[in-house]
Amino acid sequence: KINLKIKVIVSNEAQISIGNDSFSSLSDFKVKFESLREGEIISYKVFVKSAGDYNLKIYSENMSMLANENQKINTIIPYKIFLNESEIQFLNKNVVEVAIEKTSSDELTEHQFKLVLGNPSHAFKGAYSDKISLRAISN
Repeated sequence: KINLKIKVIVSNEAQISIGNDSFSSLSDFKVKFESLREGEIISYKVFVKSAGDYNLKIYSENMSMLANENQKINTIIPYKIFLNESEIQFLNKNVVEVAIEKTSSDELTEHQFKLVLGNPSHAFKGAYSDKISLRAISN
């Protein structure tokens, strides 16, 4: 008689990819606009592998604002985040959760993720950035 112990870890996290990156359960990246001109746009294609509906969690370290990388300078520059043309608003919290209903039987779903820079005219010179993380949780 042989006793065999098996440990299985089951996760409800869907696989996610930004652009051509490889798929993983978490995708994060640093937001840096090139010229700091109002209206400047950065866009990404976000792909999620999921057989069913899921929630897309969007985390912004600075709640959709660029912070100066010199921690002594408190200036921030707002920017807007759009997911499939709908604006994502961080209301006093770093994470927004968006329910995604699958409209096809395809395992792969593509989303448009767009960032639009606000007015930077008040900002001191320097490098500004934010950190964004995306995670998909299957329902």
